[in-house]
Amino acid sequence: MKQRIACLTLLALLLMAFPSFAQEGTTKGSLRINEIMASNKASLEDSFGKYPDWIELVNTSNESIDLSTVTLSDKEDKLDKYTFPAGTTLEPGAYIVVFASGLQKDILPDERHAPFKLSASEENVYLSMDGILIDTISFTSQLPDVSLALDEQGTPSQTITPTPGWENQIVAPET
Repeated sequence: MKQRIACLTLLALLLMAFPSFAQEGTTKGSLRINEIMASNKASLEDSFGKYPDWIELVNTSNESIDLSTVTLSDKEDKLDKYTFPAGTTLEPGAYIVVFASGLQKDILPDERHAPFKLSASEENVYLSMDGILIDTISFTSQLPDVSLALDEQGTPSQTITPTPGWENQIVAPET
């Protein structure tokens, strides 16, 4: 019993001495790819009047997350195709959408464009922080205006009710 108390005390002291160590695992595990649409025909329009593919992230933690070292990509060997601008934060429980439009610019503060597009036939999306892969989603053939969203168990599921910027609502397409 004394040994267990000593170990817990040591752990508590380490966490107090290195608070970033305690937060790092929480932050990285709390940022997720929440929903993607690889065949956007009419569900979400950008400010150019186009319908590019999009990727939505969610912050499931109780703390804001600084996204300035967060990257998105469609290539595992080049994880930093898109990097969020310095000063971009994601509040607790909030969502952020990035258009996979092929454009290399952000229209701050509300619209972000990654310099790659998604393939509706088959693709991977990679989410990294500080150069470390923290989440990925893989998919095969996607139907127009049907998104792939995490359900309540965290499993990617197709839904005919895309919800970019909002909580997912899974309504499966008819087969």
